[in-house]
This record gives sequence, structure tokens and C-alpha cells, in this order.
Amino acid sequence: MFFRMLAKAFTVGFKAKILLIVTIALGASLATAMLNVSLDVGDKMNKELKTYRANLLVVPKMDALPAEIDGIDFNPLADRQFIEEAELPKLKTIFWAYNIVAFTPYLETSSSVKTVNQPVALVGTWFNKTLDIPTGEQVTTGIQQLKTWWQVEGEWVKDEEGNTAMIGANLARQLGLSPGQTLNVNVVVNGGTKMLPLKVKGILSGSGTDDDKISYL
Repeated sequence: MFFRMLAKAFTVGFKAKILLIVTIALGASLATAMLNVSLDVGDKMNKELKTYRANLLVVPKMDALPAEIDGIDFNPLADRQFIEEAELPKLKTIFWAYNIVAFTPYLETSSSVKTVNQPVALVGTWFNKTLDIPTGEQVTTGIQQLKTWWQVEGEWVKDEEGNTAMIGANLARQLGLSPGQTLNVNVVVNGGTKMLPLKVKGILSGSGTDDDKISYL
């Protein structure tokens, strides 16, 4: 009796049951596809936006008005407000933390280099730095993750190294520099001039103002 009832359960209304199973399968497939798209679209958008440079600039609230000409910042550092370097990991604790793929600080000033008749932008930054964030996690960030389109001849600067730099392709061509050489840069410090010897680790080509700057650690 039991097996007869079981057989009728499969045979009576068989077409309707098949249609119901197909409908459920299609619905489940559609829901799974929509879920995959909604979860993946954010990551894909972040990767695409990275190729068009950083899309968010964080500046001090009371920063002075910029005075930038041809990519060189002439604003005196003594009159500027700055964000403390130790505060930067907090960027990964805000509500949109997972949308922040990479970040790096910029401390830019003008400098002079022998044989160059105009000021040269000198940019202090992170290249590939590992940070401990307040949540207890570790993140690796820096200009190497932020500017993935850079073409580099030589090596990237390592953050544990000191007095090392990457030179923009246009400036390197003008100075006749290649990876492994040393560049002496004059920087204004406390009203005087200090010579800063920098070992050139790499020549970068970014098809922008970076090609005329010195990026150092």
C-alpha cells in the first residue's frame, strides 16, 4: 500500500511536478546570479577606479589655500596644517572601510637640483607599507597599490630603506640618471638649505606630472 501511494505521488500530475521543479531551479539560479553580481560589483568597480587614479583626497580642515604651478607646490610648509601620519590607519575603520582599496600620504615641497634651472617637486610618500590598524588587522598599502599604471625601470623603493627615491622619467632623462645612481637634492629646512643625497632605485613613467617629480621615502 505504501509503495502504491509512493508510485502515484510520482506518476499523478507528473508534468506539473516537473514544471514546478524547473521553476524552482530557475528561481534559485536567478537569485544566486543576482547575489554574485551584487557582491562582486563593488570590488570590480574599485579595481577599475584605481586605474583612473585616486578618487578621494583627504586634506586637513584648516589647510591653507594651495599655491601650485606646473605641479610644484610653492606653499610654505610653516603655514600649513597637516594630518598626523599615525592617524592615517583610521581610514580603514570608517563605515566605507572595505571600499578604500589603497591610500598613501603625500608631503610635497619644492627643491633644487644642480643643472636644473627650475624648482623640482619633492614628494614624500609610502611605497609598500604594512600597517597595524585599530581593528587588530594588518593592511599593506602605499603608492605601489594606488598607482598601478606606473611603468617602472629598475626597482620599487622598499619602505624600510632610507634616503631612496624614484625619479620621474622626464626628470631622469633631463638629468641623465639611471637606477643605482645617486642624486643630490637641496631642500629648504628651517630657513637654510640642506643637501639630501638620494639613491635612485627606479625610473617611473606615469604619463602625468609624476614624470617630473622625485618620489622618496
